[in-house]
Amino acid sequence: MEQQQLPAAAATPVEQVAPAAESMQEQFSYTSVVEKIKSSKDRLFEVGLYGGIGFLSGFLLKKYSTYVAVLILMLIGLAVLQQLEVINIIVNWQKVYEVFGIQAAMDVTADNIITIAWEWIKVNLVISVSYVIGLFIGLKLG
Repeated sequence: MEQQQLPAAAATPVEQVAPAAESMQEQFSYTSVVEKIKSSKDRLFEVGLYGGIGFLSGFLLKKYSTYVAVLILMLIGLAVLQQLEVINIIVNWQKVYEVFGIQAAMDVTADNIITIAWEWIKVNLVISVSYVIGLFIGLKLG
């Protein structure tokens, strides 16, 4: 019987698996996981905070949903009365900015607010998702 010799290329994948396994082991080692947690402590705090706020929002929304519905209907009624020019609601935004110490950077319209909120959600996707999850859990348990 003749022995067949394996081509040199057959040894290459075995040699490549060892460094890959070592790098995977280094990546998921205890010390690297602890370092990643330490470096992302602020992010974990934000996720927990927004999750808690979402839970509280959902819980209170479900528990007091009738009051929330009445408040929303009252605000819609005021908006309709203003559109019909029965009443006139004016907000002195300069005074509001002064009281809260806000510097007006640009003209704020409904389109701008929606755009700004959407951009903030995209930038802070992780904490936005944690808020939504907390909200749904609060709605479920409320």
